[in-house]
Amino acid sequence: MYVGEEATETRAKEVSAEYTTLHLATHGTLNYHNLTDSWFTLAPGVSGDDGRLTLGEIWGIDNLSKYRLVTLSACNTGIGGELVEGWPVNPANAFLQVGVPSVVATLWRVDDRATSLLMIEFYRNLEKMGTADALRAARMKLADSEEWSDPYFWAPFVLLGDWR
Repeated sequence: MYVGEEATETRAKEVSAEYTTLHLATHGTLNYHNLTDSWFTLAPGVSGDDGRLTLGEIWGIDNLSKYRLVTLSACNTGIGGELVEGWPVNPANAFLQVGVPSVVATLWRVDDRATSLLMIEFYRNLEKMGTADALRAARMKLADSEEWSDPYFWAPFVLLGDWR
């Protein structure tokens, strides 16, 4: 786990093949004029990286196909557009295109506290159920609570790709 200044763009590009899950809890920025320039905000690296992990850079990361799940705990990671009809371009799809079978992404801006609670529950659930069921159960736990029952807090999280 890398936090703050340790969560550099360089480290994100050098993901280890020893893990099966990658979780990016950061800020996502969608560039609606050039979707391939959309990025995740990370700390700048000492090698001169700008701290923006773009979709183009994600497509160039070799080890990503070894991951079974990528969770994008950032705003608007499941929306985008089409460069060619039928070929969506968005942060989540970038990971699917490099061979990650399952991606959890968001459809709008997310609340930090609600997202934190949902992710804790999601990963607990993954220990005993499949990905789709784990996400559904985490969403329902928030939906059943008085404080987080509004769909704004739990509905933006979607699973793309392989549901198992």
